[in-house]
Amino acid sequence: MKADCGISTLPNWRIRFCLPSFLKNYRLRVTFFWLRCSFLRAIYFAHQMRPKLDSVMPKKALLLQLFVASPADVTAEREQLEILVEEMNKTWGRSLGVICELLRWETDVRPAFGVEPQAVINAQIGDEYDIFIGILWSRFGTRTSRAESGTIEEFERAYARMLTEGKPEIMIYFKDAPISPSKLDPDDLKKIQIFKQSIGDKGGIYGTFSDMDNFSSLLRLHLYQAVQKLITHQDDNSGQPHPQVLLSENPMPEPEDELGYLDFMEQFESTVPTLLATMEEIGAATDKIGKDIADRTKEMNNVQTGQSDPKSVRRSIKLAGDDMQTYAATLEGKVVSLAKYHKIVFGALSNALAIRSDFHTDDEELTTLAATLMELLRNLQESQQHVTEFRRTVHGLPRITTEINRAKRAVVMQLDFLMVELEGMLQVLFNIHGTVKRMLNKGQL
Repeated sequence: MKADCGISTLPNWRIRFCLPSFLKNYRLRVTFFWLRCSFLRAIYFAHQMRPKLDSVMPKKALLLQLFVASPADVTAEREQLEILVEEMNKTWGRSLGVICELLRWETDVRPAFGVEPQAVINAQIGDEYDIFIGILWSRFGTRTSRAESGTIEEFERAYARMLTEGKPEIMIYFKDAPISPSKLDPDDLKKIQIFKQSIGDKGGIYGTFSDMDNFSSLLRLHLYQAVQKLITHQDDNSGQPHPQVLLSENPMPEPEDELGYLDFMEQFESTVPTLLATMEEIGAATDKIGKDIADRTKEMNNVQTGQSDPKSVRRSIKLAGDDMQTYAATLEGKVVSLAKYHKIVFGALSNALAIRSDFHTDDEELTTLAATLMELLRNLQESQQHVTEFRRTVHGLPRITTEINRAKRAVVMQLDFLMVELEGMLQVLFNIHGTVKRMLNKGQL
């Protein structure tokens, strides 16, 4: 019986997760030292100036309206946007003197009649909102008398107004996530691709997201930037009141659980060690499966040289399958932890950046953070390449026995989940890095 049944094609892999060693980098520690110093300087300034600040604290809040347009297949994202707006008002509504209100047909359109349903929505929502948010996935929407869908009609109205009045701010997002083949409509997908291309033709840029956490991080950062821009525009035209309502009677929200800058930084720093440990455990488990399979391959190769009983081949193959199943089970738990903790870590960093302008600090720590994030992006991309190659090798193993076939499927499935998480981390980091660079370029401190 031939012993070398293909198992030897799997090398002794070592998946190098660069994140742990990177996050221990001196530069990152310096970055957060600077962030802490910024906070302390701000506290001192606030303490010294409090009598003056109390006398000039704004009694009115600027009301900015956001309108969300989308087909029905992104209902979850529409609901999440409501949560994000509420979070924004709690987190930095007071510091910016702004209250944001989300307009959507589910909550802001009453029963009525018109030429068609879209005409009713147009009439009741109006055209005076400040930010337009469009979200598409796999559905294009229902045709109206004026456009290929209600969502497109709403976009075209907003775009026409932007060309003539310079507003609203328009932000379009496409969801890039798997969908059941039974729910796919080729015509809708074609229309979405045509619309996506038209955005570039109009001089626009769109965003993409893969899951709800990615969506939340992206919108949190982009909405903060858009609101800052609108506030700046309002200040430049202080003689002309905002066309919406200035809140004078409504109190600003003061929730007991409102988190501040230091809270987010502490959340970040307290969770980073757990994230590091999780990724180190994934790396250690991958090292171990490589060593185990190398040992099993050696055992089977001994049969060819007459150093082992041929019956041992079957035993070694079974043990190799058991080793791979153990690795898959370990990876399953660790990937769940990785998903949980990287979302906490990068979500806290996103929130800290969103309210960082309260402290009026210099650019040095942002410059360091931008370089740090860029290096982290490169390292994560390298880790992603290693995982992709490892998956390809496991998937290419020959179908020797039932045990090996089942183990292959289990390992490949968990590696797929790991790759999804790594891709999500890359997207979030890319967006955070882009935000930091824009803050540096525009001097938004």
